[in-house]
Amino acid sequence: MGVREILDALAEGARGTIMVAAATASAGIVIGIITLTGVGLSFSSLIVTLSYGHLILALFLTMVASIILGMGVPTAAAYIIVAVLGAPALITFGVPVIAAHMFVFYFAIISGITPPVALAAYAGAGIAHAPPMKTAMYATLFGLFKFILPFIFIYNTGLLFIGGIQGTFVAVTISIIVSFQVAILSVGYFNKPIRTIHRGLLLIPIPLLIYPALYMRLIGLVVLILLLIPFWRKSPAPEFVDSNAAKEPVT
Repeated sequence: MGVREILDALAEGARGTIMVAAATASAGIVIGIITLTGVGLSFSSLIVTLSYGHLILALFLTMVASIILGMGVPTAAAYIIVAVLGAPALITFGVPVIAAHMFVFYFAIISGITPPVALAAYAGAGIAHAPPMKTAMYATLFGLFKFILPFIFIYNTGLLFIGGIQGTFVAVTISIIVSFQVAILSVGYFNKPIRTIHRGLLLIPIPLLIYPALYMRLIGLVVLILLLIPFWRKSPAPEFVDSNAAKEPVT
């Protein structure tokens, strides 16, 4: 690279950091408000109160809070913040310590691809010269399984090697099935294109498969198979017609 190319690269890098700097500044405002208002100090009790004793509501509130608190923050710092604020609330519901910490940690780092402050997606968009928000939306779509995996940690702790070999085997199997299902849902294709309505129906078996009850998992598996039966056979490949050969006279 010559001097001109080096200067052009420096200028391009400076322009690429503008969107990242703006997102980071916005995230700093959010973190500052949480700190100055004292919400962080009463965060755990607030989640317990708003969830009315229901674990699923507490998980949803903790998920949203972890994503917000992790915006624009490096990985280690994001974990420290959510470990102090979010994990204790889940532990009060009887969630194992490791599962609670992994839950908040995953959502804290997922904020890197979650709009409106998706620093990782914005940085990638700057490199690829792509629209930042559109890149973040596609990153969220293709990373949809990452939003489901932390819930598997909570309801299937065998995935974290808690509960013996049998529990680990069941949790891994459930994770593979759900990841396969989410991949089909995200891409919208399984041997043939899947319509939007059918993709929405594929959301139904996910909570059934995750819930730690055998009959619920069997129902979810049956529902998933029934939804995929119409798409099990591949569509026939279109026949190739040579237009030039069709014009040749038959001898």
